[in-house]
Amino acid sequence: SSPEPQAVSATALAVSGTFPLGAGARNAPWCSAMRAAFLSGGETDEECIACVGEAEIGHVPRFSAGLPRGQWTAGVALSVALLFGGSGFCFLRRRSVGAEPRFDQLVELAEQDQCHTAIRGERCWTDVHWAMNIGLPTHPDWYEGPCPDLTVASSFEEFQACVVRMNKTSCQLPCNPENVIPTDVVNQARHDSDMHRVADRGDPCHIVKEGEDCYPHVVQAMTNDIFVTPEKFPGLTSASTFEEFQAALHRDPEHSAICPRPCTCHDAVEGDACYMHVMWVKTTGIAGHPDWYRGVTPDSTVSEIQAYLHKEAKSSCGMPCSGGGRAAERDRGTTPVALVPEPAPPVQDQCSEANWPDQGKVCGKCKVLVSAFGSLYKTCANYCAAVSRTCTGAWNELEGTCQAMSVMACDETVASSEAICECGEKAAVGTLPTVSGAGPEYGDGECHTASEDDRDSSCYNDVKFAMTKGIREHADWYPGLTPQSTFEDFQKLLHENPELRCPKPCECKTSREGDECHKNVQWVIREGIEKHPSWYHGLSEKSRFEDVQKRLHEDKNTTCPVPCVPKMWGSPSLYCVAVFRAEGYESELVREQLAKNVGIFACDEYAPMCDQKITLGENVETLAIPPTGPVGKSKDGTAANTLVFMQMWTVVYMDARWKAHDWTIKADPDAVIIPERIRYHLQPHNGKTVFVKNCMKYQGPGWPMMFGSIEAFSVSALDMYYKGAQRCRDHLQWQAWGEDLFMGNCLNFLGGQSVFDGALVGDQVCKGGNCDDPAFAAFHPYKSVDSWFDCYNKAIRAVA
Repeated sequence: SSPEPQAVSATALAVSGTFPLGAGARNAPWCSAMRAAFLSGGETDEECIACVGEAEIGHVPRFSAGLPRGQWTAGVALSVALLFGGSGFCFLRRRSVGAEPRFDQLVELAEQDQCHTAIRGERCWTDVHWAMNIGLPTHPDWYEGPCPDLTVASSFEEFQACVVRMNKTSCQLPCNPENVIPTDVVNQARHDSDMHRVADRGDPCHIVKEGEDCYPHVVQAMTNDIFVTPEKFPGLTSASTFEEFQAALHRDPEHSAICPRPCTCHDAVEGDACYMHVMWVKTTGIAGHPDWYRGVTPDSTVSEIQAYLHKEAKSSCGMPCSGGGRAAERDRGTTPVALVPEPAPPVQDQCSEANWPDQGKVCGKCKVLVSAFGSLYKTCANYCAAVSRTCTGAWNELEGTCQAMSVMACDETVASSEAICECGEKAAVGTLPTVSGAGPEYGDGECHTASEDDRDSSCYNDVKFAMTKGIREHADWYPGLTPQSTFEDFQKLLHENPELRCPKPCECKTSREGDECHKNVQWVIREGIEKHPSWYHGLSEKSRFEDVQKRLHEDKNTTCPVPCVPKMWGSPSLYCVAVFRAEGYESELVREQLAKNVGIFACDEYAPMCDQKITLGENVETLAIPPTGPVGKSKDGTAANTLVFMQMWTVVYMDARWKAHDWTIKADPDAVIIPERIRYHLQPHNGKTVFVKNCMKYQGPGWPMMFGSIEAFSVSALDMYYKGAQRCRDHLQWQAWGEDLFMGNCLNFLGGQSVFDGALVGDQVCKGGNCDDPAFAAFHPYKSVDSWFDCYNKAIRAVA
């Protein structure tokens, strides 16, 4: 007699075996190979009745032939688990040898979900490639639960199996995965568990504009489809906003690929602080400083001026909406014929006093007690102008009440903090009095970040001199500032000097690692521009970080602030990285270099990289390189550190800034580098797909070589590496190499070119070079702070 069936989850059943089918089926589709194994027959000593809920799928035998004993169980069980999102169950019971297997239904079901190993060009391949080169190296914690044994050296199919396990959206199970992650964790990797899903990389929102692919679909939905097929737009009407229609199309599978998630927005309305600022700009600001408000005029709409103030961070104004219904299309220069005409505005003017800003009480029709004199307003005329009305009366109040003590003139300065103001009919643009002295945002306090396009560019020129020459030659002139300080920091200091004509700069913040905005900018540079070029007109993969952030600020005011003015770069531009350990002499070397703004910190942009995230100085933190385990010896007796630097180059890729630069320089911490000389050496090769070999220690095959003290890669050469790194990992015997040998051989393998420059570095490990020899752009090695700076000082005193 057979014992009672024992119920176990299908995923848990997978612990009894390993996944691979064996060498004989290596190139056969997994499901087909499974069926072939079933059909091969053989003795069985137990069966699996696979069920989902109450419905029996079939009886599957455990063979002693056709597949290695114990391996078919894992494959079948996991396939059932995958097919049913982890909700299947399996019942095990003994059966007599030679019993007839019943597997037709299971085989038929398996064939409906054929295995497939992703190939380049498929979405699954992109997801797997991302997991291999970015996901696991930079976010190993995401993979600890579902795939604990996955490493950067795992095969493509292992990664694909893990992607399926974590979030089965774009990938099928791969065919014949090799050395797959042990199946004893499969029961923790249920497909409906959010715990193990890869975190959303979060592409930033974007409100589409005319000329972009999504735009005509939104217009079509607003002007026609909402009337013809309203059921497609639940909750929307012809008066819904442009953004609401875009959001509906974004949720629609037919349009989601071209219609991005729209951003949140808010239109300034009478009573808002933003509205007050907009009206001040219309009536006063533009007239006083037209070059501070390029692109808008007194005739511009409230929405247009609000958008300008938001974009330039001149106030707390949020991003305006596109407007709903007919208004949306009027702003875009089109008129939807299908829309019902807008009703005429009411004849009677409604003051809506309760919505007026800075009022303590409503004292009558269009009459309020104002509580912000001295801080925001000087006169009742100022206050009424802020709400786009003319002043018709002003009174001194009695102890914060609506009782008037005495009459004042509308343009009389209020001596106390409170007064009663009566604001009459709305005034036409251009007839309102000047809102002089209206608080820290307006009048004398209005901000403006200097530009070379200013009518008076003297402030811009003074800031430029201070940043490029003054701070290095006369640091004492700029207390509290360093070469890393922003343009706005310098302008703020110059603004304090009454002899200079520098206005107060506007607030800015270039996002840093850890900010949500920082992730969005990186996504746009790495993927967004290539995938959705119509969303990012005017940007390219070489756009600077600040330019991309400024573009996103226009779309997503809640996460991306206005970035600071980009720093001025040399030519060719250099992005410099250095890798060091948190413990030991290297950390001290790097900190001293930062303190004196030399070494990689004198490059246009830089990225100190470490085995852990540490703070080196004010606003300077390291990028952390994920651990890889112990490093052995290479065939040349140096560190076999290729895997460590594979991780490092992945972090560089994720950082994304390298794309905007002409060259990326990797320097050892004990290498003394002079960036201006490096530019001179690289200039002849700018624009080429090359890397620089720097040592001819010996003659013969393999020489010259690129020694790792200084490595120089043009932007196109580094791009070539990123696109072909997996091929190098798969086809080159790199495990016993040092990282410099790997990078050189990899780029040669991929078709890159090299140039030789023996004077790029005077390396004592190669042929050496004297620190006072101006022919060299760098020197190596100098492992103590004293020796490093002794060499540096000799070098900068040498006459080039």
